[in-house]
Amino acid sequence: MARPQIQSLQVFRGLAALAVVAHHAVLSTDAFVGKVPEVLAQILLMGYLGVDFFFVLSGFIIMYAHFADEGTGPAVRRYAFKRLVRIFPAYLPISLALIFLYAALPGFSGATDRDYSLLSSLLLLPADGPPALSVAWTLVHELMFYFVFLLFFISRRWLAAGLLTWAALIFFSQQAQWPTDGWLRYPLR
Repeated sequence: MARPQIQSLQVFRGLAALAVVAHHAVLSTDAFVGKVPEVLAQILLMGYLGVDFFFVLSGFIIMYAHFADEGTGPAVRRYAFKRLVRIFPAYLPISLALIFLYAALPGFSGATDRDYSLLSSLLLLPADGPPALSVAWTLVHELMFYFVFLLFFISRRWLAAGLLTWAALIFFSQQAQWPTDGWLRYPLR
């Protein structure tokens, strides 16, 4: 049985979305129109924190929605299906269009370096290059979180152990200043 939605989260989701839009609006305005006043830019550029909020919210919602699920094959398939259907039907047409557009018009993007990974662009898997849709790096992270949450269906202890191990690896990689280029930037940053 589906759990009721927590409506107050929608307000915070909306505010976080507006913050992210403001962040990107400042970047685009600076690049294509003109410099945004410094004080305003400093405030609006903090909108990137909305992405962090979305990641935390996503983890909460997944746990809230699936906490009572049993670790059975059908439950795992339902979970995986629900997660993938949330992302790929909307994402794939845009990604494919960008891949074809960049192939047909290499100078189309305003970015000076538009190297991307087909693996990351089509499957949203960590790869050496970013997805063709540059902001889809967040979806690569989201799919990693979905995969890690599969441990919940195997064992809650495995999930806890997996998350603690992952957090320790992130902490030690940062302390030791391990290179986190290429595909490692996804799990270790």
